[in-house]
Amino acid sequence: MNRSLLALWTALAAAVITIAVFAQFWIAQRDRSSTARVQELLTSQLSPVNQTIKRVTDQYAVELEKAIAAVDLSDLNDCVKLKRSPLIRMLIVVDGEQQLLYYPRELRSATLEDRALIDETQQMLRDRFPRMPMANSRDADASQSQMLSPSNVPTQAAAQYSLYSQSDSKPPASDQQKVRRDAAIIDGTLDNANAYPSSKWVTWYHRRGLMIGHAWQQDGRWQAVAVLPRARWMADIVSALAEVSPSDDGGKLAENASQRSLRQLVDVEGKVVHQWSSLPQSQWTELMRRVPDAEIAVGTPLEGWRLREFASAAYRDSLAGDDLRVPIWLAVSGLSLSLILTGLLVTLNVNRQIRLAQQRVSFVNQVSHELRTPLTNICMYADLVAQSLEPEESRSPEESLQKERLSVIRSESQRLTRLVNNVLEFARPVPTKALQRSAEELDSIAAETLATFEPKLFELGFEVQRVFNCPGKRMLDRGAVEQILVNLIGNAEKYAVCGKFVRVATRTLDDQVEITIADRGPGIPARMREQIFKPFVRLTDRLEDPTGTGIGLSIARELAKRHGGTCELIDSVAGAIFRCTLHAPKIPDEPSPAPSTTS
Repeated sequence: MNRSLLALWTALAAAVITIAVFAQFWIAQRDRSSTARVQELLTSQLSPVNQTIKRVTDQYAVELEKAIAAVDLSDLNDCVKLKRSPLIRMLIVVDGEQQLLYYPRELRSATLEDRALIDETQQMLRDRFPRMPMANSRDADASQSQMLSPSNVPTQAAAQYSLYSQSDSKPPASDQQKVRRDAAIIDGTLDNANAYPSSKWVTWYHRRGLMIGHAWQQDGRWQAVAVLPRARWMADIVSALAEVSPSDDGGKLAENASQRSLRQLVDVEGKVVHQWSSLPQSQWTELMRRVPDAEIAVGTPLEGWRLREFASAAYRDSLAGDDLRVPIWLAVSGLSLSLILTGLLVTLNVNRQIRLAQQRVSFVNQVSHELRTPLTNICMYADLVAQSLEPEESRSPEESLQKERLSVIRSESQRLTRLVNNVLEFARPVPTKALQRSAEELDSIAAETLATFEPKLFELGFEVQRVFNCPGKRMLDRGAVEQILVNLIGNAEKYAVCGKFVRVATRTLDDQVEITIADRGPGIPARMREQIFKPFVRLTDRLEDPTGTGIGLSIARELAKRHGGTCELIDSVAGAIFRCTLHAPKIPDEPSPAPSTTS
């Protein structure tokens, strides 16, 4: 019963642990889903910000495309006019041989920063456009003459710009070709894409600051980069971001000031370019210590720049939804407590049943012990009365009837004694079952035990066979062997009446002895071969079947195991055959005494 309770509590503990693990797994899975949902929502909020930056850069691109659409890079006046645009900080023009054609006049006296910027711009053009030589030297000379001719440059422009060339006298370009080309662009017969098919954004870092330029190629011979003023495009982006700032939220923000976030625009090195929030600045540092809740990349031409969002705890919780940790653990605790209470109730009930069963067993033991004394007296006085009767040949009919009645009394007393002995043996605690071996003859024990059953067996018409082949003394527990024989022969007496046959055989096997009890009864099904050795197991419980307690075979097997052997049911053609093997070392024969001599 203790094993059953241990199994019950093990199952309950496994159930509680399983529920707790499942709850923790479900909470962790929900946290991951909530984090992903928060990140998705915050990312969706950053998308309009990214679109705002893209609109600013797209507007720059449109304005630059319009400005360069009517510009002939071979015309110095067009270059000067384009350079005067507030969108352009510096304009660099090179030919197909990557030779510098247009640059600021103060190149030789320019600062190191300006020189580095010009060199970087030239390198950018070499990387972006393949080297394409001029169609012929005459066209190249004409174009460079047009660029170098001082007569084509206004006085103010000539004072501010100088030209780079390897020749001092070049013929001017045809003004009529430029007019026709500009008219074609304006009329739409030559679109901007065909005029400048290689127009694109270019970016690089100058003095650890991002520089943005618009590079294009004209007629396959001229390449140019218009460098945007960094202060202007950054100011325009910051100004545009103010339009989507959380501070522009009306009364809704005032009501939910704690449910906001901090947004940042950072460059490729992670340095903050601009940040804004409706939260107090005292909370910004704390938010920036965490990993961003959402982050997206800014598009062209600000490659490497990113938008970040740090949500406040209250805002993040509001986006994640209700926190179910406490309700879940309360439910788990309640369910676990219910299981534990159920286990306690079952344990108390089982313990009560155990105590009740122990009381019943104790009562049965006491009653059985009390029955043994009167049964012994009944058997003894029945034998004395039977011995006091006249011999059989001189008995009167009344005395013969008394003899028969005394025989029935003695037989039933012996059967009741066997039943009491079985009950006492079954109820005896295991630690007290110690064998008491002594030198005994197995054949003698078997003969004496069988003799107690013979009157009843002969009365029922049984044929009794004895096959005793175990001579000599062995170390045996006489009481255990008698109990085994009584239980097995008693089974044949009760259940094999239809076969009217029983055989008791013994034989020796080195240090073991074997007892075999065979009958010709209905037999035992194969599926019940092991079940019948369990306590209280009977083949049927019908009223017409012989009565029994169902403990005889279990006692026989237990006694055989304690005797170093086993008891089993073996295969048979008809009936049932039980075989018991017992460990019983042989006693060596005692030497005969030496003959005495007299003088």
